[in-house]
Amino acid sequence: MSSYSSGSSSWVKGLVGTIVVLGLLAAIYWFFVGFWFDSAAQVFRGFLNGIWFSWLFPNGWNIFMATPLFTVLVCAVIIFIAWIIRDVNESSPVVAGILTTVLVIVSLHAIFIRGVWETEEKGARHYLQTTTFVVHDPNKMPDMLTKFGESNETFVKVVAGDLPSGWLSRVASATGARNVISKTGDAISNTELMLDTMTYIYGEGQTGTWTAIRDGKNQVNIYGVASWDGSGESVKTCEFTGDNELNRAFGGMWGTNLTNAIAGKYPLFTYDESDIWGYCDGDKPVIVIPGTKTVGYSTRTVDQANGVVTVVGSPSGEPVIEHDESVDPGEYPGPVYPQRLVNQQLSGIAWAAGRHLRMFENFGLETTSVSSQEGNNKNFLLKSATDGRLYWVTPLRPRSTDSQTLIAYSVTPADSIKTDQLNEQKVYILDSNDPRIVNLDNLQAKVIDKVRTTDPGFFTGDSPGKIVEFLPVADDKWQVFAEVNGRVKYRIDVNVGAQITASVVSIDKDQPQTGETGSPTSVTMTCDDPSSLDDARLAQCLAGLANELQKRQSEPAK
Repeated sequence: MSSYSSGSSSWVKGLVGTIVVLGLLAAIYWFFVGFWFDSAAQVFRGFLNGIWFSWLFPNGWNIFMATPLFTVLVCAVIIFIAWIIRDVNESSPVVAGILTTVLVIVSLHAIFIRGVWETEEKGARHYLQTTTFVVHDPNKMPDMLTKFGESNETFVKVVAGDLPSGWLSRVASATGARNVISKTGDAISNTELMLDTMTYIYGEGQTGTWTAIRDGKNQVNIYGVASWDGSGESVKTCEFTGDNELNRAFGGMWGTNLTNAIAGKYPLFTYDESDIWGYCDGDKPVIVIPGTKTVGYSTRTVDQANGVVTVVGSPSGEPVIEHDESVDPGEYPGPVYPQRLVNQQLSGIAWAAGRHLRMFENFGLETTSVSSQEGNNKNFLLKSATDGRLYWVTPLRPRSTDSQTLIAYSVTPADSIKTDQLNEQKVYILDSNDPRIVNLDNLQAKVIDKVRTTDPGFFTGDSPGKIVEFLPVADDKWQVFAEVNGRVKYRIDVNVGAQITASVVSIDKDQPQTGETGSPTSVTMTCDDPSSLDDARLAQCLAGLANELQKRQSEPAK
């Protein structure tokens, strides 16, 4: 046999040896870490099942509906066998070369045509099944839908309707809540706040609380659910102790991992950490996890709703884990429809008019990137003042533009879920002349001017304030927070017509400009006695007089 053939045989033996070594390492890992210590067995098993199902056979053993990756692997195996035969029989190099070329072409077709081109669109169509465009008049499409109406390839229906209004306001922003709960909550060693679990829980009227789960680390059990009502720095925590003890933690190891416990009972239940949240049922902490399940769809897999899993403690410390496949509105105080599904449905909007308009006309909608919304620009959990239900609401702008003008809103029910279904996503698209169309850049600039007039030193000094989190609360009104070091100082109600009124929300005991701690009061004051005013209020009086003088000078004489 030639030296070339000997070299080829060597790398084949090396490849086989590598596979054997990796298999032995996997077996050792499985025994010592998975089986013996029971810390990763369920996750590892779920990972293997996920590879087999999601990557290879989304439709069971139907090889004709296998994924493109399966085609590529089959071709790779055939090429491997062909070159082994070539090494053994030097008379067949031409056959091996031709076979390799053909299979490489088949593999490239599977990757780029079936894998990238076809399956991406098929996945988008799945998430568009429950999407509806809502416009004022379907016979007179908004500018954004002009080419959609002309397309012969559309995957969503268009109906007449109007954007719902009347969302309840929040007591504080997510930024402020994250700052207060993480820095002023219980000082317990070896615990950490799971920031992605931060969730707003609406109360009666305009009240509400921000909650987050405080997990254990370094072999410490989960601690509890922290909550903050937006006033002062008082953070309350319902703990996993006594009859509610829970001897697990999301970050636990060596048999104390809560994720593994959930996977062990419900192996097909998947979720993101951002969908986990908790609340206090009296003194009892409750963890709620909206989840999904992976199902076959054509030659790929997609996600469907899979109810919610709840986790509570017990006198023995063992977790009590229950799966609720169907949830009706009002059964839980927070969201039960996972954000991961909302995000996938939002992404599908770009495919609503087919591939051509998506690729060449940048059809679709996307979230804003204005600085005040950084890290918090979609999936606002809002409660309707009309029907009392919770919705995921996302303001949207046209794709591929630097404009921050919001022309549409995605609204998806957040308080109900049914396994194997998707909640309906309604995308309300405003007419081009609709007065409710908002440019957040302009709105933010006007808010900054208003705050600077109200409090000249707000944006200066060692700890300058900033504007965060615009929230739509009515047809013509947005709510925005002005914060210093993550603490709310002003809550500002902004009319779309730029008629701005400011309210102050004090959470610091030493802020004298509010009345009762935590209660919003209009920024009202008297300028009758300048000597009684501090510098900030005196500046406000001067600014108000200057504005009035400028207004009078601009008006025609009567």
